[in-house]
Amino acid sequence: MTFRVEPGSLRLYAAELADASGVAEATQNYANKWGSLTPHQLGILGQVTQRHENFMEDLNETLLKLAKVLDTSSVNLRSVAATYERTDSESAAQIDSSYPTVQRPITSAGS
Repeated sequence: MTFRVEPGSLRLYAAELADASGVAEATQNYANKWGSLTPHQLGILGQVTQRHENFMEDLNETLLKLAKVLDTSSVNLRSVAATYERTDSESAAQIDSSYPTVQRPITSAGS
């Protein structure tokens, strides 16, 4: 079984998660702008049941959590990509240093 990680792919996905976090924040702003209703807009039943206000509170809380999870995941994926790169580089250097040195033939330029 082989396990292979492409740090560049992790960084691309991290960027997508960061974008999605921004989308969640924009969605929250949009919902607050257009979902906040005045008592007149809610009407008498809206004032009595408060369902819309409860919905807006739940929506804001959910979108805030979503944005935070996406942002944190993005940061951590970038860190994982850097760790894989560092580990690969260190492993390659360790393997290279274990090989005996080889005398390279000296050739003249142009031959």
